Amino acid sequence: MNKNLIICYGGKSTEKDVSIITALQIYKKFKAKNYDIKLVYIDPLGDWYMGEKLAEFKNYAGTMNCSKLQKVGLKPNDNYLYKIKNNRFKPLFKIDFVLNCCHGGDGESGKLTALFQMCGIATNTGSCASMEIMMDKFLTKQLLIANELPTVDFFAIEKKDWLHNRDKVITQLTQFGLPVVCKPCSQGSSVGVCLIERFADFETAVNLCFDFGQRVIVERAIVNKREFNVAVKTQNGEIVTSLIEEPIAKSTVISFEDKYLSGSTKIKGASKLGKISVAGGMETSERKFPADINKKLERKITYIAKTFYKLINANSVVRIDFLYDKDSGALYFGEANAIPGSLGYYFFDREDFLENIITESVEYWRKIFMAKFTTPVAKIF
Repeated sequence: MNKNLIICYGGKSTEKDVSIITALQIYKKFKAKNYDIKLVYIDPLGDWYMGEKLAEFKNYAGTMNCSKLQKVGLKPNDNYLYKIKNNRFKPLFKIDFVLNCCHGGDGESGKLTALFQMCGIATNTGSCASMEIMMDKFLTKQLLIANELPTVDFFAIEKKDWLHNRDKVITQLTQFGLPVVCKPCSQGSSVGVCLIERFADFETAVNLCFDFGQRVIVERAIVNKREFNVAVKTQNGEIVTSLIEEPIAKSTVISFEDKYLSGSTKIKGASKLGKISVAGGMETSERKFPADINKKLERKITYIAKTFYKLINANSVVRIDFLYDKDSGALYFGEANAIPGSLGYYFFDREDFLENIITESVEYWRKIFMAKFTTPVAKIF
């Protein structure tokens, strides 16, 4: 009997459209032995749906009409997917595995993973803690600093300080110096990222970043640079890295448009997704693969990537982005992506890509689910 795998995507996130591209790419490209694969779309309000129309890009243009879709959901401590009608829950099937393709928001911050963990369902993501660290740029930097891994100089701005003690922040910027890059603390896909070269533009940039959260990261800008990306995963229980790619930047900061709108639109199934031309996501963005770098730099990138992956006890494919200062020769850890665009499959380009994710992830979560707390060390009653 076949097992049931659901691809979960969408959600209340600024990166919802990117998630749709990733989910449908995986759905159309890969099969998994002994698994029936079904799409489960989370709409911007947080409701979950299933239905045949989810399989086509064209149905996502504008606002998805969910009236002909089946509303579904989960119950805590229960690994079944339920049909929901008139607030009644009817079991549809047991969920054997979840492929989380949600970018940003609750899907990538670890909250959705927590729900699956409560239900005892294995997923392609790591633990809630590992996902939160990767999603939060401030936490990532603290981990890097604590473990003496290279990260770009920065300072953080809390929203309360920006609202009530702005002069102090401006003084800090003056002492820090320009140019800088302002980033929302917990966004991906370069959403809200701004290069600041004039003091007059700083307030506008920070206000934009605060539209996406309660903390802003201000990094020293590396103008004369190269960027490198590498994917990390487990294979037969060992941490392995892909070849290294070099994204082709059109400006100092690689934008959302560079990542997702710059590739060729001449691919099968390409269409319009709202105002976004569906061109294959990260798979078709401009890049050199493999990057033209020497062995010493290659070894340094892969060492740092593997070290970070192990430190946070990650699972499945994680993409790690690096910055290289061409003037000083310094390499810096940029950020980690717990759910990379296209799930990073183009880094490995293997027919068994999905099979490998499932096999390794089931083992990862088996160890977590086996944990039992039987010693009554905190017993009161």
